[in-house]
Amino acid sequence: MSVSLDSNENTNMIMADDSNDGAEKQLTVPSSDRNEEPKPTISKGQLILTFIVGITTDISASYFGSATFQGYIALPCFNPAPGILIGSIAPLLGSLFVPFLMSKFSPEVSVIFCASLQFLAGLFFWWLPSPFNYYFGDIVYRFSLGALVSVYPSLFTRLEPMVIRCYMGGVTLSLLFGQVVVIIFDAIGVGRTTHMITLCIFPVVNVSAFYFLDRSQFRQTKNGDNHHNGDEEKVVSNVLSPTEMLSASKEMAYRYYLWYFSFVLCVKFFFNMDFPYIGSSVFSYAGFDTKMEIFLELDKLNIYTSSVIAVVGISVMTPLGRIIPSNINIYFMWVPTLSCVFMAITLMVGLLAGAFPPLPPGWYISFKVMLSLCATLIGAYTIVYIAFDKTMTAKYHEFQVQSLYMLSNAIGFIFSLFSLFWFSAHVRMACDTNYQDVYTTENVTCSFYDNTVDGFDC
Repeated sequence: MSVSLDSNENTNMIMADDSNDGAEKQLTVPSSDRNEEPKPTISKGQLILTFIVGITTDISASYFGSATFQGYIALPCFNPAPGILIGSIAPLLGSLFVPFLMSKFSPEVSVIFCASLQFLAGLFFWWLPSPFNYYFGDIVYRFSLGALVSVYPSLFTRLEPMVIRCYMGGVTLSLLFGQVVVIIFDAIGVGRTTHMITLCIFPVVNVSAFYFLDRSQFRQTKNGDNHHNGDEEKVVSNVLSPTEMLSASKEMAYRYYLWYFSFVLCVKFFFNMDFPYIGSSVFSYAGFDTKMEIFLELDKLNIYTSSVIAVVGISVMTPLGRIIPSNINIYFMWVPTLSCVFMAITLMVGLLAGAFPPLPPGWYISFKVMLSLCATLIGAYTIVYIAFDKTMTAKYHEFQVQSLYMLSNAIGFIFSLFSLFWFSAHVRMACDTNYQDVYTTENVTCSFYDNTVDGFDC
């Protein structure tokens, strides 16, 4: 007698085939009896490859976002608002591209398309003259990243939870790996060309790891099940109708969207102030008076932050990655969300109201680490929670994961418009008034590119 287990629906269907008479029987195991994650059936080699895919998916974002790399492409008299606008509308278009257009193609086509755009963005950064390298490279890169980070999680949610846990663990640890590469390059003093070549290598490694995966596991039959025998049933794309998309969104409304919206909005407020205003004022107040010194200190901060939040990435791949979403209610995510809100408001009070001077670097590092830790906890475990969530329809998981990225990018786009037309200028004026003009003897500056730093006349 052979027994197979199908865990794609809300109930387990056990198909028992009696070899004596060829009769096939169905036994239904209620979903309430499935309190534990099924034992992984995918080989360790495939899980390791999934982990590598996760690392190389987001390592370019960590590497690209480092102060050292930004120093090679940044524009004089830096104004963060246009960059924030690009950084929100391009990922939004990329995340919308996935469920509405890219889902009609095979996973291989989707991954190659996104990776090719990332490689092209690296060439733009490398070869185009300023300011075209900054704008064209940034647009193409962020569009491709917005699409790629939507493609992979939605693919891996078709499989058993251990796969998505390995992927999200890799994504989380990619922050550390990216910063390690930057620190090593800073230590040995490599130049601009090496940094650009390295950025182009990441998508090549990502595609290579993906192609070594058993990609037959991503195939779906007409009824939405995954299977490994492509000759038995026609493989179809997982495209939902508008009615199904609405139903999938309703399942997410209060359980996920409300607190996720609060979290993303808080993060957008913080990072609009943090770069370059808070970070610049903190380190210039502490005595760092050149742009390169500030860049190096920020790179060190990033490595500290990445090292701490790597713990979250490791935990996702341990039994905690199964225990937490299986036994702790999803509303627990309000705890790290409200923690992020509290820390962001504290920094806003100091900067916008001048309630206290620029923070000492130690305090600033602590705030950044804790904020990043809470943000990583939310980012890593939200997708895992969806994979474990038995209250939602399994068929909708792929779109529900994509919808979170669309929500995040939509909020980012709306906030970037708010920043472009008012908030960014208001923050800069408040920083000048409350910090730069008050702490003149300490040579406090509110921008890395002010004339107090490198002589630019803005």
